Amino acid sequence: MNVRSSQHERTHDLVREGLIILPIVVLIGLSVVSLIRNSLYRNGLSIWEDAESKSPRKPRIYMNMGLVYDSRGMNEKAREYYQLSWKYSPRYFMKAEDAQEQPSPVTRAADLEMQAKAHHDQGVAFASRGVFDQAIDQYLAAIRLKPDYAETYNNLGNAYDAMGLAEKAIEQYQTALRLKPGYAEAHYNLGLVFERRGELKKARTEYERTLKARPDLWQARERLEAMPANGTR
Repeated sequence: MNVRSSQHERTHDLVREGLIILPIVVLIGLSVVSLIRNSLYRNGLSIWEDAESKSPRKPRIYMNMGLVYDSRGMNEKAREYYQLSWKYSPRYFMKAEDAQEQPSPVTRAADLEMQAKAHHDQGVAFASRGVFDQAIDQYLAAIRLKPDYAETYNNLGNAYDAMGLAEKAIEQYQTALRLKPGYAEAHYNLGLVFERRGELKKARTEYERTLKARPDLWQARERLEAMPANGTR
């Protein structure tokens, strides 16, 4: 009886230990995954190498990898990935008789747009890590290639605003709105800058325009409701 009881207690202890050890193992595993993930996203190159391993032969991924190498002064390596981007673009799969020595204006425009989008994405990646000076460089590079991309001006405004450059931020938001009238996010961001500067009448106008374009953008409604009724400046 005592033996059975002792064995039963030992089994119970082992189960308890297992229940204790299992969460520890899980926590260790999660910690390792977290460390790997943090290491992976520490620099732009790792982001795109990881993307390439999961989705190979994507022109945009190769273009972004080229841009990262370019920014590090590794021109030969950058050129290698630019060529891969070109190789796996839809144009590469044209029939030989349809291919041209020089790209057509339409193809050239598509190439520039792809490069601009790659710079834009790099800017977003830098901004997400708080590296706003490099984000600005990437957004400006995108704008040089595609000067009518409203989203890039909006994000450039956000980067300037994050660095405390309100006047430059306002200029970018206004440019975005000229290119894309009714752009709700640009109206909202402009409203935030005006409100912070104490220009409440202008801020109110921008929040109202935000809600007119996007009634579901509840943050603008909250800002409006929080503003003093007599804010007329």
